[in-house]
Amino acid sequence: MADPRTDRGPLALFVLGKPPSSSSIFPEVFALLGHRGVRVEVCLPHDGQAPPPPEQVSLVVHRGLRPGALGVVEDLAAAGVPAVDPVPAVRLLQRHQRLEERLARAGLPVPRSRSVLTWADVLADAREEQRVVKRRRRGRGRGAEVLAGRAGDLPPEPPFPGPYITQPFVPNDGLDRKLYVIGDRVAGLLKPSPLVGGHVETGRPFQVPAPLEALALAAARTCRLDLAGVDVVLGPAGPVLVDVNAFPGYRGVPGAPQALTDLVADRVGTSR
Repeated sequence: MADPRTDRGPLALFVLGKPPSSSSIFPEVFALLGHRGVRVEVCLPHDGQAPPPPEQVSLVVHRGLRPGALGVVEDLAAAGVPAVDPVPAVRLLQRHQRLEERLARAGLPVPRSRSVLTWADVLADAREEQRVVKRRRRGRGRGAEVLAGRAGDLPPEPPFPGPYITQPFVPNDGLDRKLYVIGDRVAGLLKPSPLVGGHVETGRPFQVPAPLEALALAAARTCRLDLAGVDVVLGPAGPVLVDVNAFPGYRGVPGAPQALTDLVADRVGTSR
C-alpha cells in the first residue's frame, strides 16, 4: 500500500498562531515548496482548527503558538511526526532566566542576571547602575516587557507583572545585530536597539562576520533550534547575547524564503 505521506508528495504542516499575512515570508515559501513537490497545509489551533491525522503529515513547522496550543505539535511528535524547532526548545525560551542560564552554561557571553520578586526590588537593584529589566516569564509579544535605566528612569509602579530578572546594561553603539539562523545559514540585519529608540520593524542587511556567525549558530544549537533569531550587542569586551527567539519573522532578511524552503524540503526528503 502506498504511503499516504508520499503518494501525492510529502505534506508539510504549518501550525501557526495566526493566518499568514501577504507581507510575511509564508506565501513565497509555500509557492517554493510547491515547486519542490511538497504539499503545504496550514493549521490554526488558536481558531479551533485541528490538524490532519499524524499518518498524513511528514513534517511540522510551527510559529507563534501560545503555550497551550503547543500541545498540537507535541501530540504530533508523540505520534512520530518530526518538527522544525522541537517543542521543549520553544518552551525553554518562554523563561528568560532559564534561557540565559542555558547559554551561560554553554560558555556563551550573556549578561549575568539576578532574579527578583517585586518591582520594589527592581528599583532597588537599579539604584546604583543602569539595569535591563525583563519579566522572568515571557509575556506578550517578542521584545515586549523589557525596560532599561536607573531607578529614576524606570516607572514607579510595575509596568508589567513579575517576577522579574535584572541584568547590567551593556554599553554599546545603540545597534542590535539581529542574526537570523535557518539551519546552518546565518544572515544579519542592523536595527536600532529598542531600549534606545523603540521598536523598529525593518533593518539594514549587513555581512555577518565569522565570529558573529559562529556565535549565532552556537546559540541556536545550544537551544536546539533550527530557526532562531539571535540578538547581539557589541559591548566593551566584545559581542554579548541579549536574546534568542524561535522562528523570527525574517522580514527583510536576504535569502530567507529560499533558505527556509530548502530546510523544509530537505527534512521531508525531496531533491532540489
